[in-house]
Amino acid sequence: MEKINEAIAEAVRAEIRSAGTNITRMVKELGISRATFYRSMKGDTMFRAEHLILIAEHLGIDIKALMPRRESKKAAA
Repeated sequence: MEKINEAIAEAVRAEIRSAGTNITRMVKELGISRATFYRSMKGDTMFRAEHLILIAEHLGIDIKALMPRRESKKAAA
């Protein structure tokens, strides 16, 4: 699960940069605790689904953009 959370955190960072906003502004606008958000970004806790939905909506992206892609069994072979 740790690798999944790391991949989500990297996707969140990339999408925030791409949107030209910053974490502090975004969490304030969304009402997400900054401490909670940073714990998720560091991998101390898993992202909550409702937070990912809020983040995706705020950034104007599909939530799938924040989800890591699994390699297919054919690609791994």
